[in-house]
Amino acid sequence: MNVEFEEFSSVEDLFQYMAAISPPMKNYLPINSYKGYICSIIPLSQSSETYLMVYTKGSLEDGI
Repeated sequence: MNVEFEEFSSVEDLFQYMAAISPPMKNYLPINSYKGYICSIIPLSQSSETYLMVYTKGSLEDGI
């Protein structure tokens, strides 16, 4: 499994990037919050085991 990383400076930048790269007709991408970081692991293709992990320092409000 290959993992590539991309760090962002703010939560807004992370969400804008995820909105731009999300595949057409995909309604959601999983977002995780852990120890002061927000991250998402996105498969880059269906046929390979390459993933992109995008993350930033921050927290999510309860209920989001």
